Amino acid sequence: MRLARNIKIYLSHKYTGERLDDIGGYFGIGDSGVCKAGRRIAVQIEKDQILAKTVKKIEGNLSRRGHPPSLKLRRTGRTEEGGQQKF
Repeated sequence: MRLARNIKIYLSHKYTGERLDDIGGYFGIGDSGVCKAGRRIAVQIEKDQILAKTVKKIEGNLSRRGHPPSLKLRRTGRTEEGGQQKF
């Protein structure tokens, strides 16, 4: 599950043009978490040919659909009590 999430973060960072904190807000993590997830996947892609093919296939599917679009990501904020709040 974490692998799939990290791939989504990696592709969001690569293709949306959104700021790291906006991407992180969508996934409920900080901007440094976006960087870490992206770096982890990039390293795994270099080492794992099956993963590299899978990510390329996803990218190809996005291209055929006219994506990757510049997505408007919903930001997740934290309330003072530490609960989740969408804005």
